[in-house]
Amino acid sequence: YNDGDDARFSHVTASIFSAAEYNAAVFNYGTDVVMEFMTAAAGGATHENRGLVDGGTGLRITNARVSGLAGGSNSTGLELFGGGTFVSDVHVVARNATAFTWAVFNAASYVVFTNLTATASSTHGGQQIGVYGDREPARFENSHVAAEDAVVLDISTSSADLRFDRSTLDGSRYGLVIDVHGSALFVDVFVNHCKIRGPTNSIKVSGPDLNVGGSQLAGGAVSNLGGGTTTCAGVWDESYTFYPSTCP
Repeated sequence: YNDGDDARFSHVTASIFSAAEYNAAVFNYGTDVVMEFMTAAAGGATHENRGLVDGGTGLRITNARVSGLAGGSNSTGLELFGGGTFVSDVHVVARNATAFTWAVFNAASYVVFTNLTATASSTHGGQQIGVYGDREPARFENSHVAAEDAVVLDISTSSADLRFDRSTLDGSRYGLVIDVHGSALFVDVFVNHCKIRGPTNSIKVSGPDLNVGGSQLAGGAVSNLGGGTTTCAGVWDESYTFYPSTCP
């Protein structure tokens, strides 16, 4: 547990596996904290397991492995509630909750994810989401996310752009789901040089303008439920059928 400012944690291993109601390996509420070369894992709780929880400002987490493991109704690897967060070269895993298995839960103000690997899976059913974003947009660069629903974003409080660059979103149901509403109706979504797979829909959007360029969209069709325009330029499907100016 940290609530101090300007702290640095390096080469730290934190783990908790107990039958308590709630388990969390790391809590941070400090400002301008650096966490690097660390491992955080939690499991065994009857209700919720969380690897790392951040409610501070200016967290920089790099070269880390974070896990929320089996036990209870909720498992989350990385939970972000603060602001100014930078996540780089981080591997996040969530496994085997009965209700919500989320690798990353992001409710922080604009976060940059670079070289993020996030996977979520459960043999007990329930929601299995690689990255769930609540309220705020984010930026993903060179990242790989895999789950039943790879990335689900519910944006309601910000008008910053949402960007995916050189990333793979691999969903066994949906690749990318975006719902923009409330005061965030001016959000634009940019997807460039990505691979997105979802058998039901590769991308499903409601509200924003969606712009996809130079990317593979595999599985189900791009679905726009209204509120914004959808533009695809130079994309191809799982059979490498090329679409110069429309979406598959």
